[in-house]
Order: sequence, then C-alpha cells, then structure tokens
Amino acid sequence: MTKSARRQRDRSRHGRARPGFAHSTTQAAHPPERNNDALFLELLDMRADLFTDIVAPTLCHEDLNPNTLVLDMREGRPALAWVLDFESAWASTGESDLARLELWWMSAGAAVREGYLEVAPIAAGYAATRPLLQLLWCLEYAQFHNAAEDQAVVHHVCDELGIAHI
Repeated sequence: MTKSARRQRDRSRHGRARPGFAHSTTQAAHPPERNNDALFLELLDMRADLFTDIVAPTLCHEDLNPNTLVLDMREGRPALAWVLDFESAWASTGESDLARLELWWMSAGAAVREGYLEVAPIAAGYAATRPLLQLLWCLEYAQFHNAAEDQAVVHHVCDELGIAHI
C-alpha cells in the first residue's frame, strides 16, 4: 500500500491524518497491547532531557530511505542528486532524517554521516537520541514491515532503548 493510500485510509477512519503516526492506536485493527502512541509519548517524557538543547526545529523529510534518494556518480563516487517524496515533511531535530537513514543497511555507514556533516554538525547528544528517533519510524510502520530483515531492525532499536520488542 502506498503512503498516499495509507493516508487516505487514515483520513477516512479519523477524519484527518495524524502527523507522526500512520494509524491510531484506538482503532479495532490495532490491538490495545500495541498502543504505539502511548509508548512513544511515555519514552519521550522519560527522556525529555535529551531534547532540551534544541534551539529551533529543522525541516525534515521524515521518509528518507534508499527509495527516496536519487544519486549521481561524480568523480567515481555516488553523490546526492535529488530527494523525492516530501509529503511527510515536518519540523523535528536536525538529526531525524539521519537517524532514519542509519536504519537501512543500504544507506548506513560513514558516507551518509560524512554527507550530513558537510551541511550541518551532529548534535552532541545524537547517540542517545538516535534510537528514539528511529523508534518513531519503527512504531509508525511496524505493522507494514513484517519481513525478517525489517523485524531485525525494529528489534535492534528496541534493544538499544531497553524496551520490549514491538
């Protein structure tokens, strides 16, 4: 199901789309034991001190992944040429998109961080905020990504945060 189709379905269920989460935790199709909104909000509240140094929000793509990046080869190295699909853009920390990219094996590694550092510094507390930012993606899309590889990524993030697997 495309992101656009999911949003349309959500609007028909809730009368509006909910930023940050694709699905309400109160709908019948979503079991109460997986109350993703409450879990994420509880973790944010418990770790609010991690975000006290944010001076101003940054425009973030919110769905950066290898499928939304178009690369060109320049001097024998891949270089970002285009970014596609801005329908989920929102204001977040500057590292929100970096955290999401670091979830994917195709875009994780030194090259992504080096590219990020060319345009902005990485916040001192990023190592602590990264798994929380990644959890947002995991909670939003966990019910759509049930392949073993996707579940391994979700479980790794949960382990880093010290929470039960979702």
